[in-house]
Amino acid sequence: MNKSDYIAQVQVAVSQLHNCGATWRETVPVHEVFRGETVWQGDVEVFDLTGHPKAKRAYAWSHLDGAKDERTRFVAVLEIPPVVSAETAVRVQTVKDAKGNKMSFVEEMEKFFKGFPTYQYDRSLIEADPFYQMAVKEQNAIKASELALELMPGYGNVKNKQQRLARAKKLKKGGFDEFC
Repeated sequence: MNKSDYIAQVQVAVSQLHNCGATWRETVPVHEVFRGETVWQGDVEVFDLTGHPKAKRAYAWSHLDGAKDERTRFVAVLEIPPVVSAETAVRVQTVKDAKGNKMSFVEEMEKFFKGFPTYQYDRSLIEADPFYQMAVKEQNAIKASELALELMPGYGNVKNKQQRLARAKKLKKGGFDEFC
């Protein structure tokens, strides 16, 4: 797709998303860095708006979206403080997307367990561990991942691991209800 066709598509998206007229003004390259790493890099299309009750300008771009990049997502951010430039539009949208795309606790734990071959651990023993169960109740994926990792071969304090595995085996068999 050539640049003018792309701008026309983004212009239609801006008009439809914000129910107003949009006239292309310029393209601004943006490179957003956080803690020394690039979090976003690309061109932002700037549009002057007509008929919008609050904003006179919008910053827009598109990117592939979905688990397999199967669709195009159009983003159009209005110039309403704190958004005052293409850079701040990208920054605000990046933060918004990061907050909105958090995996659920269950998804995070499934992703964690998929990182290890199933022959390397007994998941039912890990799930029977009372410390792991407390982390699950708290929906704390980081703590639960660390506790699960401690029970896997080759990780964690051996003495502590042996005690916790013994306790987990007894819990799995129906003992030690006081730990739950």
